[in-house]
Amino acid sequence: MKIGLYNLEPKIYNTAMMQVSKYYKDNGDQVELYNHFSHDSYDKIYAFSLFNFTDKGYCTKDMIKGGTGFNIQSKLPKEIGDSDLDYSIFPECQTSYIWFSRGCIRSCPFCVVREKEGHIHTVKPKNLNPNGKHITVMDNNFFANPDWRSSINQLKEWGQPVDLMGFD
Repeated sequence: MKIGLYNLEPKIYNTAMMQVSKYYKDNGDQVELYNHFSHDSYDKIYAFSLFNFTDKGYCTKDMIKGGTGFNIQSKLPKEIGDSDLDYSIFPECQTSYIWFSRGCIRSCPFCVVREKEGHIHTVKPKNLNPNGKHITVMDNNFFANPDWRSSINQLKEWGQPVDLMGFD
């Protein structure tokens, strides 16, 4: 099967897109970044969007559309969501995107995290980028995770520079 991956925000390394790629590659399928000129050559096309303000005008009815930009309730099917990340679709990416927790302790009116992911809960981190030079921890509130100490130990074990995205 030939799978096309369409990132509507191409300046962002979309981790859901990486999981879809990994899942299909692990199942022996051909995966590539979507090319509008080859539309009819794909068996499946996945379109990804994080933001509701992103233009969706080039999406077609036959695309599988997902991400908060399409529907806040959208989630990957479990078998795809359990997949590691395929960093090879973004060869210029030099970071590893890691979550030790999902969800949040807060319900800020401007944020969709609590609605989409629920109350904070620990998750098993995915794989590191084999070409990564540093780790970006994407947790919404790192120190609200009850297991933050073991997360620190894991980061020490990996031994790479770390960028923490969210903490109080």
